[in-house]
Amino acid sequence: MTIDTFLYGLCEAIKNKTTKSKQTAFDLFYSHIIEAKKYYSWEQIADYINNSTGNNVAASAYRNMLTRTKNKKHLMEDDTSNTNPVNKNHVSYEDEENKSMPIKNADDMNSYLSVCFNNERLARRAIEGGVSIEQIKEWQCPNSIRLGTTLSNHLQNK
Repeated sequence: MTIDTFLYGLCEAIKNKTTKSKQTAFDLFYSHIIEAKKYYSWEQIADYINNSTGNNVAASAYRNMLTRTKNKKHLMEDDTSNTNPVNKNHVSYEDEENKSMPIKNADDMNSYLSVCFNNERLARRAIEGGVSIEQIKEWQCPNSIRLGTTLSNHLQNK
């Protein structure tokens, strides 16, 4: 297989400006570039792209573009795995929190929310840490940030 087999589409997209940028072209032809990389060095790939498109870009710049594309692909895969209902094995941090939270009833949670600036995460931490509503009131924190810091300090020094 020649390098042309892998990179022809990429070079045409760059040369004809069918994409907004070279980075977008790299995003589109990601799998082709990965295949070419199995057989050719970055210098060979850069020379081929530069000769085909009339550009003069360093091999390191092309390598950086591929790295950015890889990072985008991994982020997109992570996002889809978090929202994919088929993925039953995935457990989010919030799911673990909900399972371990010993809330006795909704009134208990509402009482904590009223003193925790309606911040559910702070209320959960206070309940899990065994901090009473009276204790939270005694701290007289002016906002949720200060309350979070005070709660963290209290739980660490407990």
